[in-house]
Amino acid sequence: MKRSIFKVVLSSTLIASMSSADGLSLGGENVKFSKSLSLNKLEALSSNKKVISVVVKTKSPLSKQNLNKLYNDGAKRITYAGKNSFYIVSESTKIEDILKDITGMEGVVLLTGKYKLSNELKDVALNKNLRVKVEFLSSINKQELENLLNNNGIEAENIKVDDDFNIAEFDIMGISLKELSDISIVKYISKYHKIDTIKPLSSKIGVDDYYTAEDTEAKSLWGGKLGLDGLNIKIGVVDEGIARNSHQEFRLGSISRVKDMASKGSMSLHTTHVVGIIGASGIDKNARGMANEAIIYNYCFKDKYFADSLNALYKNEGILLSNHSYGFTDRADLGVYNSDASAEDRVVYSNPFINMFVAAGNDRGSDGYPDTGIIKGAANAKNVITIGALGSSSYYVASYSSVGPVRDGRIKPDLVVRGSAIYSTSSSKDNGYAYMSGTSMATPAATGMAALVMQEYKNLTKCGNSGCDMRHDLLKAVLINTAIDKNEKGPDIYTGYGMIDAKNAVSVVETLKNTKRKLKIDTVKRGETKEYNFSKESDGKFKVTISWVDPAGNSASSKSLVNDIDTYIVDKNGNKYYPYVLNGTTITKGENHVDNIEQIEVDNLPAGSYKLVVSGANLQTSSSEFAIASSEAIFDKSSSNITTREQLAMNNFAKVILKSIY
Repeated sequence: MKRSIFKVVLSSTLIASMSSADGLSLGGENVKFSKSLSLNKLEALSSNKKVISVVVKTKSPLSKQNLNKLYNDGAKRITYAGKNSFYIVSESTKIEDILKDITGMEGVVLLTGKYKLSNELKDVALNKNLRVKVEFLSSINKQELENLLNNNGIEAENIKVDDDFNIAEFDIMGISLKELSDISIVKYISKYHKIDTIKPLSSKIGVDDYYTAEDTEAKSLWGGKLGLDGLNIKIGVVDEGIARNSHQEFRLGSISRVKDMASKGSMSLHTTHVVGIIGASGIDKNARGMANEAIIYNYCFKDKYFADSLNALYKNEGILLSNHSYGFTDRADLGVYNSDASAEDRVVYSNPFINMFVAAGNDRGSDGYPDTGIIKGAANAKNVITIGALGSSSYYVASYSSVGPVRDGRIKPDLVVRGSAIYSTSSSKDNGYAYMSGTSMATPAATGMAALVMQEYKNLTKCGNSGCDMRHDLLKAVLINTAIDKNEKGPDIYTGYGMIDAKNAVSVVETLKNTKRKLKIDTVKRGETKEYNFSKESDGKFKVTISWVDPAGNSASSKSLVNDIDTYIVDKNGNKYYPYVLNGTTITKGENHVDNIEQIEVDNLPAGSYKLVVSGANLQTSSSEFAIASSEAIFDKSSSNITTREQLAMNNFAKVILKSIY
């Protein structure tokens, strides 16, 4: 006997509706969950659709066993929506069984068009021609998309499908947005924005009074016993065009250390300048790059950009470190965690050794921009390192450098480096040089310094027959915990956690040689609490940073964090020291439920015994790895397991590329 789907009623113990205070917002609309699906809506939907999409709210994260049960019931796709809520796609005839078997379900709502449109598309004129970016809840290829659009009476042109990320771009008329948003497997629709170079500012010769490598102590790493130079580190530079790879600063005899991998784009001053900041050999000593022996692979964002370029860099050349000094040139997605940011997080979560450095932008003070929250789209990703610019003296944030926070309350940028009046290679001739300013110039300096830290890490670890690659969470924790504070006390929306101190960062890695270490990698399970006992021998400053690679968030949601790891320090009397957290645009201290970086800093921590507590109480996945960097050596060598965990992850991470349900 066929079961009717029009009798979907949840347990009477569930509340009738959820208020907006519960916090889930999709497409800018507060989601109000009910204890039953609307009969009329289901009947209307089922009359012409075989597939239905709903959003359910649960008391706690879904277990692996519960997920398997729901898939056995007929769920086609289960995807995290945020705030303990999930998208569920299924055949309409199976939704009743699926909903009955959800453990701890508190409410359900039909996924309708009002939850799928970005704010800038909600009042679009019906006769307006526009290009949209559409995220889908299930996999789709170009032919399937064309059939889907035709079956729903939608005329679309210039269709491009990225089936790695279930995202498509195409041109439609404004009148078609209603039909498009009514398609059950459509998750979110936003306006497409053009990607271009973050235009640098002009600089005059003569204002270059300070040298970036001296400010950040990178220069001290080049010589002496360390002699760090980026040797055997591959770096990807995705930029507007081709660097002048015949430049004298890039030559090794008859070959160039800069490999042209671009199929599009012409020779570019911007690209050549960026590449030089990373890897110029130093024939002109004032133009020496941060990692002057690194091999640089030059890609063009006209081929692939952001997440697509990360995939290409890794798959084609095994590149795990890359520089991205480009973004949206128009006023779009300010402070927004968009589909580009989510896709980047997805790649890095599946490839946790990828380290992506992204320019924050040069829009501060520009006409039409607000004072805060102006970092755009992709640079708001959780699993990237977003770089702002300091002025020519490195004392203050540059007047043009875009500032945070992200709309969900996260701290951005992550770090800053001097970006004004930077002297580097020019595309004008093989011995040409130029001064340029911008976050485009600060970012490659940060990328080059990261190469030095990664090089020393490989020197001191062993995975198989070579040194271990440095995971993103560990690199980020080390760079952030050792940064030199700028602007206000603690992190802020202008300079993030401060200016990179390359020498101090490497010194933390150097403790891998000791019996007591300043860094650690570990795993916490859902509901588990880890405690690390340590002693402070004397009164004084103490700082510790925890970082983790978070699953991709939902670009339609008001909150991007998926795995909420919490940390604090407790003394023998039960007094607790909490991490930094933003309150609006002001930094304070308390429980942090928005960032995947948590930093605890105490100006004068008394001598005594303490516990560093790490809690996985609010994980959506069954467990999460994380990294810790400390200002003092508090971890025993025997308990760090750096190489063991690195090898384990190296053996497994390539197998799970883009497979997470989150």
